[in-house]
Amino acid sequence: MPSVLITGAGSGIGLATAKLLDAQGWRVFAGILPDEDVQLLLASAREIKPIPLDITDAQLVNRAAEFIAEETADDGLNALINNAGIVTVGALETVDLQIFHQQFEVNVFGHLQVTQAMLPLIRQSSNGRIINMISLMGRVGLPLLGAYCMTKHSLEAFTDVLRLELASQGIQVIAIEPGAIRTQMAGAMAQKMEDAGEKLPVSLAAIYDKLYHAMTDVLHKQTSSGLDPEIVAQTIHTALTTSKPKPRYVVGADARGLLMMRKFAPDEIADFILSRALKLPRK
Repeated sequence: MPSVLITGAGSGIGLATAKLLDAQGWRVFAGILPDEDVQLLLASAREIKPIPLDITDAQLVNRAAEFIAEETADDGLNALINNAGIVTVGALETVDLQIFHQQFEVNVFGHLQVTQAMLPLIRQSSNGRIINMISLMGRVGLPLLGAYCMTKHSLEAFTDVLRLELASQGIQVIAIEPGAIRTQMAGAMAQKMEDAGEKLPVSLAAIYDKLYHAMTDVLHKQTSSGLDPEIVAQTIHTALTTSKPKPRYVVGADARGLLMMRKFAPDEIADFILSRALKLPRK
């Protein structure tokens, strides 16, 4: 029975993936925050094992590694899905640096910490795989989401380097890049954007107000029209089970379209197209 650790498995893409892999016969180690509700995760579950896991907490990460090592002593851990994440909103001029540091602690350094702890277990398995959940925003920056975009861009580099470093060991490293997905996190992002716009200091409100309103509308629309997380889960399943996985999977027509635009259009034209598509204010 193949085994997998999924971080951030309590909701959204992580939850959908845990459910799907469990139904497909995987032994799923579901990393969730220590105080997170497990009812949705365990409903109709077959072989899901919840693990208290804050990926920024070295002690919890090491405990998780020890537990999984005992549970998979015979054949090691087959796969790791680095999925946990948080989102910070706000113009780069206004984002508090402590919040910025926290964004990187979770979205970048936490994934590195988990990967370092799990690699010895993955190395014990045959054809081990690491999947990093990135985002369209890892390669297409969006205004007022700069902190989040920067962490996802860092994960792109992390994935590319790790893929090369582990290639000779038979461990495959794969990036999953979804566009707009209907998840709790996506809805929270829209609400955070709206709240942040309302809390702008008077000195900056006149400068950024229209941009905040535009991005709030964009995020609300994406939340209602985005893909179901189960579609991303299906892509993850494919990446885990196909004999020759792609280095990168882009999920969603919006993601494919914007990435093609950024790849082939000059930056000035791409900026103009993106601004028009999102109805962003321009001078």
